[in-house]
Amino acid sequence: MYRHVVPAFGVGLLMLIILVLSACGGEAQARKIPETSSLTKAKRIPAGSYVSDEFRPAMSFRLGEGWQTGPAADFSYGVFMEKYNSLTLSRFSGSSRPSYLEFLVVPKVYEVVNPYEADALPAPDSMVSWLQKNPYLDAGKPEPVTVGGAEGKQFDVVATRMPQEYSSGGYHSFNTYDERHCCTSYDEPCLPLFQISPGYGEQSTYELCKGYKVRFIVLDDVDHKTVTISVLAPTAEFGENWPKAQQVLDTVEWRGR
Repeated sequence: MYRHVVPAFGVGLLMLIILVLSACGGEAQARKIPETSSLTKAKRIPAGSYVSDEFRPAMSFRLGEGWQTGPAADFSYGVFMEKYNSLTLSRFSGSSRPSYLEFLVVPKVYEVVNPYEADALPAPDSMVSWLQKNPYLDAGKPEPVTVGGAEGKQFDVVATRMPQEYSSGGYHSFNTYDERHCCTSYDEPCLPLFQISPGYGEQSTYELCKGYKVRFIVLDDVDHKTVTISVLAPTAEFGENWPKAQQVLDTVEWRGR
């Protein structure tokens, strides 16, 4: 009986070629998220693998169905969804209110000094401690978590107090411009937490509004930066939105690690 035998070095070479082609194919399938701005309506993002374009530290991740750029309501306009220190995704949560998954490298935080004024201060050394001690927040106990191999802390937060004279949208007493509205109306009270883009003509503010819950994940050292991940959704719908965000987080790879 004739029997063809493949030399051992041939098998090894064949496996090497397959691995190289697989790696190249996987890299080729990773795409950049479609560009959008405050003048562009929200767009659905096809499911698939993506890499960050501007956001640093650089990362890759996989999105399932239902994610899009900007707020989830069809009539809403989008946001500058990716900058060097922020990347924002949203999805429709079953109501008129959107839910968000955001990756942030926060340059400044807000300290509310009275019902109509807040000071923008440099980001603290410990974002976890700052959020835990914020008198306007009810923060849960931090639990250890790992995202893309980077270790950090995870905890839930809701706003228990709101500055009486502060409302989402437009120019207001905090001298910032809100590009990402989590509230259903411009006059709904919100608590400013982070200043996302100091120095830009249109500054972006991260706010926590009444009726919303956020799960923060703070990673203290990703390429020498603190990355704050926010999963924000209406409180009543958080349970159905968190698994969708977790699926994305489970696929995150920090490309500088």
